[in-house]
Amino acid sequence: MICSTCGGIVIWKGPFSALTHTECQQCGAINNQVVAEPNCEYCDGTGDVHRADGEYLGKCDCGA
Repeated sequence: MICSTCGGIVIWKGPFSALTHTECQQCGAINNQVVAEPNCEYCDGTGDVHRADGEYLGKCDCGA
């Protein structure tokens, strides 16, 4: 999963038997992921827009 704030990698946290929330490994945001579909676009937090498959699409207006 991808963080909607910074574009970092989001993972599940908590005991394996009862995962409680997700957390971004880059900025620490909680439950802030973008659910990526095969062709969805997202801003990576640096001002670049990519497709979920990693293809670079151009610039975005994220304030970066």
